[in-house]
Amino acid sequence: MATFNIGATSTTFLAVVRGSSQNAADPEQITVTAHFASVAQWNAAVSLLTHRYHVHQPLGGTVVVVDVARGAGEGTLVIPGLGTTSALMVELRATTYLPGATSRQATAGFIRTAAWA
Repeated sequence: MATFNIGATSTTFLAVVRGSSQNAADPEQITVTAHFASVAQWNAAVSLLTHRYHVHQPLGGTVVVVDVARGAGEGTLVIPGLGTTSALMVELRATTYLPGATSRQATAGFIRTAAWA
């Protein structure tokens, strides 16, 4: 089970990595198909979403900065088989509402802000 948490708020989901991409000067972006087993886990994920952000590299610097304008911000992402990293969840879109309205299948997108450990 994968997890994403910021402070005391955490969500758990089954994750299938669908891809990652990286422009040369920007941090890696990773996309997963996420299965949330309960509405509570889905709602927790929604509360951890970063809605507005900006990625930039300050003049004369080598460190990429991700400014959060609205949303939860940076948290800890754990994906079995990949490891643990710091990330922002910047996309969360329910693609399927499963029977009984108790679970969701979604696409979740993260911007990785640290190396995988």
